[in-house]
Amino acid sequence: MQKLTKWLREIEPKNGIFIPIMLGLKAVRNITCQLLLCVAPTMGLADGTYNKARQTWSVAPFTSILIFGSRDARSGIYFSYQTQRPEKRFTVLGHRLDLGLEYGIAYSYGGGWDNRPHDQTVSYSILALAKYENLGPSGKGIYYEVGFGLNYASKVTFDLDSNFNSTPTFGFGWVSGKQSGVRSIGLRYYHISNAGTNRPNQGQNQLMILTSFAL
Repeated sequence: MQKLTKWLREIEPKNGIFIPIMLGLKAVRNITCQLLLCVAPTMGLADGTYNKARQTWSVAPFTSILIFGSRDARSGIYFSYQTQRPEKRFTVLGHRLDLGLEYGIAYSYGGGWDNRPHDQTVSYSILALAKYENLGPSGKGIYYEVGFGLNYASKVTFDLDSNFNSTPTFGFGWVSGKQSGVRSIGLRYYHISNAGTNRPNQGQNQLMILTSFAL
């Protein structure tokens, strides 16, 4: 990183790109650190917290929301595996946040409008999540989540000009309090786009009904 920083400072007077590039590098570094922090429980690297890691798998039917420029009405199904653990350094209203990683695979079907042919895609994703659970004495309650990840799709579509895309997301739902079977049911808003790296970048906006099962 130090060598790269030095090189960027040398070329700054020529084209003035140092500041945005460094901001981008810092963002990548921060995201990478968070990903490593989240994945540590699954590898047994988080000292004393391995036994606190919680694992779930989820299934979520989804449909496109035609907002923010999206025009391709798609529907599909999403499957995921998630691991998360409480993070002592982050709290909301005195409650610790859970940090986790989610690995997903999705199938979607769309097209068929304006004389466009129907098409099918399969996508693979990794998502870093922060989740806040406001639970009562019985373990039941509500949760809120926010996350950011990366997605690779098997083919481009009208709304998605790139195979590789970013995926900011947020959602909320109900926690059952059960240690087995259905653990939570919620809604998730899932945005997919290439962050303007390839135009016109319409982007996909999806609404998921996410049901998670304890492992």
